[in-house]
Amino acid sequence: MTSSSNLILQHYIKLTEFLGKALGPDYEVALHDLTRKDRSIIAIANNYISGREVGAPLTNMALSSLRDKSYEHTDYHLHYYSINVNGKDLRSSTFFIKDSGKLIGLLCINFDDSRYRAISDHILKLCHPDLFVTDVLAQPLPESEDDISARSSPEKFRNSADAVTVDAINRELEKFNPELAKAPQIVAGNKIDMAEPEQIERLKAYVEAKGYDYYSICAPILEGTRELMNAVWNRLQTLPPVKEYEPEEIPTELLVQNSTGFTITNPEPGYYLVEAPWFPKVLKGIDVEDYEALQYMQRVLEKSGVFEALRQRGIQEGDIVSLYDIEFEYIP
Repeated sequence: MTSSSNLILQHYIKLTEFLGKALGPDYEVALHDLTRKDRSIIAIANNYISGREVGAPLTNMALSSLRDKSYEHTDYHLHYYSINVNGKDLRSSTFFIKDSGKLIGLLCINFDDSRYRAISDHILKLCHPDLFVTDVLAQPLPESEDDISARSSPEKFRNSADAVTVDAINRELEKFNPELAKAPQIVAGNKIDMAEPEQIERLKAYVEAKGYDYYSICAPILEGTRELMNAVWNRLQTLPPVKEYEPEEIPTELLVQNSTGFTITNPEPGYYLVEAPWFPKVLKGIDVEDYEALQYMQRVLEKSGVFEALRQRGIQEGDIVSLYDIEFEYIP
């Protein structure tokens, strides 16, 4: 960090303390130094709200802002949804601290409005029947798309980078396949030779508190790997058979119906350009990194007559075929 950046953040340390006292006990104020993401908090006021300490890492929301560079277009992010360690809802806002346009820190305010909600509910129950409060007044207001998106992926406060990592992995699992995310999990902490004993114990305690089995390993020297494999094997014996899904291919006839077929041009030797109105439909479902998906594409091109037409035009092994966003070498 440059001396000017360090000086800027030093001023914010005092501001963090001031805001914590000025706003009151329902507001947590946290200052992050972005030069050390795994222990970024350098000052925090009213930390009982999130349960974090100085040295806690960046949250998933902060890491997301760094990835999408939203700070380049705005100076702050207001009123997004977050959850503390006890599962309590918080309303959060973040100010982006910059030095000559470079993001160097974050000043975050997390508001716990639970006391105000409790008082409000109590007052309403004094003048309304309980069912009226529950069925009418307590219903949430319509949310905007941004509110719904924030609640589906709320910011979660954690005291260690390991916990943030476990949460991030499970979040991606759920996005990929919600059923997969519900499956039993075994967590392996690798490269334990590079971690301090207290770090390993902290990760182990967090993982086991979430109901997962934990094993420490060091893969290069096979330390702990046999125990991990045995645990995985034993767990697999208790699980139902894995569901296997056969891919359902879209019949080629449906893809090319009501179309004008395809055209092939040969703008230069060894290069063939294929255009077909129906091919983008095929392209949408193809992962070019997936072998089976590529095999399906080849079957479609063969059944539709594209490959036969290319052969009639004299295509040779190794020539390039271009179809919209895909180029590949022709192999008979």
